[in-house]
Amino acid sequence: MCIRDRGLFIAGAIFAAAFDIYDMICLFFKKWTDMGYLLNDSCPRGPTKFWLIMTMHHMTSALTVIPMTRHLGDNLDYHLIAFSLLSAAGVCYGTGQYKFTLDITTRPGMVQVKLIALIQFVAIVLTRAYIWVTSGTRMFYVLGPLTATHPELNGAYFGGIFMSLFNLVMVLDATSQAVKWVMHPMPGMGEAAAAQKKKTG
Repeated sequence: MCIRDRGLFIAGAIFAAAFDIYDMICLFFKKWTDMGYLLNDSCPRGPTKFWLIMTMHHMTSALTVIPMTRHLGDNLDYHLIAFSLLSAAGVCYGTGQYKFTLDITTRPGMVQVKLIALIQFVAIVLTRAYIWVTSGTRMFYVLGPLTATHPELNGAYFGGIFMSLFNLVMVLDATSQAVKWVMHPMPGMGEAAAAQKKKTG
């Protein structure tokens, strides 16, 4: 296959890995030093758990994307995994930012929050559970014969383990958020139930 037929995918994969490496360095400086001002960042230091999770994600990207893009740039499962994970991240980030603008004390606001929680849950489970497991399993069978001649691809095994752990964390978080918001009472329902209980009691 000619390079121009897959050029956009390769460029996108490399740019995504480069950003993860840059962000991992920034997170290190912001977490463990007082040099955040060099990055024009005045945000307070994040919790250690967040730093560990994001570092795990970014190291996975560096270990996996660069060698696999070099040797498996034509593999359809690799294309599907990379595209679906980045798409899910975009959907969840975009809807999450919009969610912060909603007023959950109103009925329309709460309905939208519930819908967003369901959209994020479906996106995460579809990409980070179903596609990751099915396409990832096929990828492992493809990697086996190639590691003898291209040992740098062994990093993909470690990357796969770390990304599986990260995906598990994301699925659990999306599930808890979906349950939390779907089960959350609509505005006014709590007051109405209390009034009815007082009336009948």
